[in-house]
Amino acid sequence: MPLEEARHAAKTLRLRPGSLLELCDGRGHTVLAQLAAVDRQGAVVTTAEAPVQARLSGWQWEVACACGSLKGGRSDVLVEKCAELGAAAFTPVLTDRSPTIGGGGEQGRAHSGKRAGRRRGGEESEDEDGGGGSGREGRWGRVATAAMKQCLRPHAMALRPPASVAQLCQRIRGADAALVGTAGAPPLLFAAAALAGAPPGHGILCIGPEGDWTPEELAALLEAGAMPVGLGDLRLRAETAAVAMLAYTARDYKGLPAMVRRVVVLAVALLAFVSLAAAAPFPPPPPPTCWVRMIPNVELRGGDIPRSPIPRPSASHCCAACIDSDVCTAWTYDAVYEQCFLKYNRGWTYTPVDPSRKMTSSCEGPDCQPLGTLQCATRLQSCATRKCCAGLTCAVGGSRKGSCVVAKCAKRLQSCATRKCCAGLTCAVGGSRKGKCVVAKKADA
Repeated sequence: MPLEEARHAAKTLRLRPGSLLELCDGRGHTVLAQLAAVDRQGAVVTTAEAPVQARLSGWQWEVACACGSLKGGRSDVLVEKCAELGAAAFTPVLTDRSPTIGGGGEQGRAHSGKRAGRRRGGEESEDEDGGGGSGREGRWGRVATAAMKQCLRPHAMALRPPASVAQLCQRIRGADAALVGTAGAPPLLFAAAALAGAPPGHGILCIGPEGDWTPEELAALLEAGAMPVGLGDLRLRAETAAVAMLAYTARDYKGLPAMVRRVVVLAVALLAFVSLAAAAPFPPPPPPTCWVRMIPNVELRGGDIPRSPIPRPSASHCCAACIDSDVCTAWTYDAVYEQCFLKYNRGWTYTPVDPSRKMTSSCEGPDCQPLGTLQCATRLQSCATRKCCAGLTCAVGGSRKGSCVVAKCAKRLQSCATRKCCAGLTCAVGGSRKGKCVVAKKADA
């Protein structure tokens, strides 16, 4: 047994000759052994049973995380939790916002020197996790080994050398599945529903640095075949996102009974459908029909009624708001800000505007230039000397007597193209009055 392992067994675990222990090579082989002797040179063990080979099962996830910018031991915690959750490999990724992994070079050596100076008597001591190596990568190796022993996993987590985004894209093209965490992506629930019914293989979980991927890096990962996934509305740290993704995807659905596995797949699919239905907005209702003419690229300046402007989603909705008002006879709609300006029948100025402003107006009368003066009275205008325009009728009673109001039905000789004829009238289908309401002829007795 190696010296550091023998020292850990004797001093930390307090094992004595005759004690049973389980040995593992990190490649899936385990064997039950008995401690025979311990001295300063190491330990001697004898096998008590034949070695056993543990087979891999489920998805083998490789965690590729841009963790170079993590400080305060957070990267050590990330490596430890990935090893405990069963990650097959860990790859630090070098990105524009995390170009190094740190912990090496002169800075790392200076840190090691300070730590050595604090040891009493200048004696050398091994890291509590054992193993060699220097810098951050060496520390990660010792942390991963300690985590493997702690959680009794027979396969060690492989620590791969740092990889660029281009090298990560090459690995994604050869993987069976790849998920990349990014803000605003569909929930991880959708990917879990797809993976639950797929045969297990080698997958890669890609987690960006603090500040997320750059647009160019994310586009390259998606082009290589990675599926974007989200982890909710909260902004997570890189190590938290990596542990959350691994914990969610490392669940072994294949180890469940067939019926239970079907229930899990159906439940995940149902939750995904409900999430999609809740996130998808209901289709907006169709805009109301507006019977007045709309003049594009025109603004009516001035003459606003007191409650203008009002928010409206379209020019047709602005027209409907004007019709519902008792005093509005003209309007202007600003499509850029989705604002509706309701106008009186006077006090405004007809002004052409640039098409980029996306303005639409509706007005009638001699002030509505350059279309000219109409020969009919518009809504709420007097019908004493002019006939009402199409779709309007002259009120014969009530508070609007003598003014043009919206007709509920087409009267005699009015167009029946958009409205039905009033009682006693019918829409002519031929002759000189085709398309107009005429008196209905009584059937012969």
